[in-house]
Amino acid sequence: MGVNLTETQQTAGLKFETGAACKDWVRSLPLTNVVQAQFDLHDQVGLLNHAAIAPAERFRVLELLREPVVFVQTELAKKYFNKPLPLTEVERKSFHAVVVLWQELGAGYQICVQACLNDDKDLAKHAAAACHRAITCVGAGMVEHLCANHHFPEHYWQDLHTLYRHAEQLGVAETPVADPTSREKSERTCVGAYVAPMLLVLANPNEMFQRQIAMVARWLERWAEKTVILRAPPETTEKPALLVDLASDRGAYRNLPPGAEPRWINIDRLSHTMKKRVHFLRKGQSPVELFLGDDCVQPACEALLVLLYQSWCEGRDVRSHPRRSVATLAQACSGFDAIHYYISGESFKQPDPKSEVARHHRDEIATFGHVGKREEAMQPLVHGYLIETWNIQNETVAGLRLMRPAGNPGARLLPLQLIAVRPEDSKTFILAAVRWVVMAVGDDLTIGVRIFAGVPEPVAARATGINARNDKFQQTFLVPAVPALQSPASAILPHGWFKKDKVLEIFTTRPSKIRLIDSLERGYDFERVSFEIA
Repeated sequence: MGVNLTETQQTAGLKFETGAACKDWVRSLPLTNVVQAQFDLHDQVGLLNHAAIAPAERFRVLELLREPVVFVQTELAKKYFNKPLPLTEVERKSFHAVVVLWQELGAGYQICVQACLNDDKDLAKHAAAACHRAITCVGAGMVEHLCANHHFPEHYWQDLHTLYRHAEQLGVAETPVADPTSREKSERTCVGAYVAPMLLVLANPNEMFQRQIAMVARWLERWAEKTVILRAPPETTEKPALLVDLASDRGAYRNLPPGAEPRWINIDRLSHTMKKRVHFLRKGQSPVELFLGDDCVQPACEALLVLLYQSWCEGRDVRSHPRRSVATLAQACSGFDAIHYYISGESFKQPDPKSEVARHHRDEIATFGHVGKREEAMQPLVHGYLIETWNIQNETVAGLRLMRPAGNPGARLLPLQLIAVRPEDSKTFILAAVRWVVMAVGDDLTIGVRIFAGVPEPVAARATGINARNDKFQQTFLVPAVPALQSPASAILPHGWFKKDKVLEIFTTRPSKIRLIDSLERGYDFERVSFEIA
């Protein structure tokens, strides 16, 4: 984890070598300046890891540093939390600083774990806490990567497995320890700290909003404690146990051989907890009453719980279509204006014949017999409608997996964002939504897109009524019904447009009106709604 455990030495610049001195130094931290405080903590933890300090005193110092570390890490993470990818330079530096400090703090606790393995008498009573803290730091680094939609390096799995193995060797894997940084101030175990990041990865976090990932990570602080790790397969379980191989560089799995150093994770109690909460939500209890948090609202809370239950307790494969590996290129664009331009093949013009745009083009038609080609050709540049080049890695009938190599220019993207894609063997652009977006270790951007069934019709739409009589038309899309896929006719509208029974004026070749019925899907920058002719 970044420290040579055999080469610690006295280090100039360390502000403390005892718990008492560390407590005084912590009081002087400028916590109102999060960036400076985080820098100071990183500097001192790094120096501490190379200083020759007695193991028990080192542990006391780390415990004093841990709470301010958790505070500054949480605050600094807000700089890149819920941001599209790729991150800006400032956001990237904040992300890197948070990840590195978790690594440094974890390395400090790992030194303590090693001392326990070497039978240090003074530290023996803290063996469970030292293992718990070291595992928690690795898990925190994994959570930061997931919340930032970044792949974490494979060594995280190896570090996690190694530390849990140490906890087993010391006989403290199930020993409860107090955790002052826990939101509920309740006791925790190495088992819970070890299982939590594995369950979070199993939940397919790439397809969640970042706030949902943080929410699930918070739930897992408690729920992972309801699992049991066994060295042999359980004889009877209500739900199939999860498998993990301590000798591997991957997390928990099902339906594969046990591996070289297997452990079985019994999830029966976790299953009961989740079913109970879904039951009470359906009975009308609020998420707050069920200790799910005031940031979790219905019906999204219930839907998320059901999804988690399927992933953790049933092992359901949500993929309904087989994937086919391909190696071709595709063009893509994002943003309503650009997507409308490339799907329609022409610049958007207000349907109102009295508009300045329409009058300008009527003059060109009267003079030249057509709209000026040069102006049409310049539209993508004038409006910033840039086309991006992506590699198609695999495909299904319902979607594509795309990769934009590091260095290729392109827009920043978030999950559930509208996008248009044109594979190189296609003549037209396809309307789709980004399902997930991940930054790979080498800074390649990878996304999964779900294709909307049916050929989209680019149209213009605006609200009706007295208050909207001066509103301008905006770019929207109508998508026909596809009965074979049980996909109803729908309209793709800008985010925030939907209101039940709202009537929109639609302009294609001639004006018409539609009445909005139901919201089928709400994305980051769009809403897909069902409608009827008004």
